[in-house]
Amino acid sequence: MWGQPRPERDRDAEGRKLVAVSAKKRKPKTSKRTVVLGAATVTLAAGQSEIVHVKLNAAGQRLLSSRHKLSVKLTITQRKSGATVVISSQTINFKTPSKKK
Repeated sequence: MWGQPRPERDRDAEGRKLVAVSAKKRKPKTSKRTVVLGAATVTLAAGQSEIVHVKLNAAGQRLLSSRHKLSVKLTITQRKSGATVVISSQTINFKTPSKKK
């Protein structure tokens, strides 16, 4: 049944005996997903500046606790006459705090 050789299956199309088969191992496909990890809204007049603190939301805290290091892209946008324009973009690195003894 299962363990017995089957001559018709062990031969190729020309009747040669099949000795070995090779297969290439493929890497699994990775996908990127955009996740919002925190947000803040500030209204400023022309010429003003302000320091804004943005906390990680629950998804951000979960990612940081599982990975211990998290590289995040900060995007600063401006709404101008109904259109959203990207003003600045930079990468910020988060690290879990070390345990105090």
